[in-house]
Amino acid sequence: MNFTVKLAHPDQLEAAAEVLADAFDSSEWTRWIIPAEGYRDRLFKLQLLYLTHAMDHGLVLVDNQLRAVAALMPASAPDPSIALQEQMAALHGDRLARLEAHLDSVPFTADWTLSTIGVKAEHQAQGLGSALLTAALHDFIPIDSSVTLETSDAGNVRFYENFGFAVVDKFKPKEGPSTFTMFREPRAAN
Repeated sequence: MNFTVKLAHPDQLEAAAEVLADAFDSSEWTRWIIPAEGYRDRLFKLQLLYLTHAMDHGLVLVDNQLRAVAALMPASAPDPSIALQEQMAALHGDRLARLEAHLDSVPFTADWTLSTIGVKAEHQAQGLGSALLTAALHDFIPIDSSVTLETSDAGNVRFYENFGFAVVDKFKPKEGPSTFTMFREPRAAN
């Protein structure tokens, strides 16, 4: 399988959002923070809003066949605009407080944040996620950058550890899934 990774073009954002909606469709975390009514549509629209912000202020990466997507944000990126935040809040509906409680728990920042990475369900376990993350860390952000990410899938912790990330915090709400904050130290340039 060919794994060419490139920066997404603006006209690919809807397809990229669909990839992420597919990848996170059964996620315990997204099912907890997004209302069940209209879940898939809300998930797609949220992914599109997040990717639009990432394209404007960070990086959106895709593979050559649009099967995998990653978004990375530099620490210098601004918060989403008020209008964007209002759209996101409306899509989260009565689950917004759950997300806000989680966001208040994030312990620190890094030079870059891996905001999301996902592979379309039928292409998972074929190396696309690894190829995408390798390219992101080695070809698209400075090697001497620290990187943080969050995952709510305990099974993904080992995956990220293979790339030099370590768990630095775990957030467990009273109800709902745990999330793990992971951190990767800056690497020395060769």
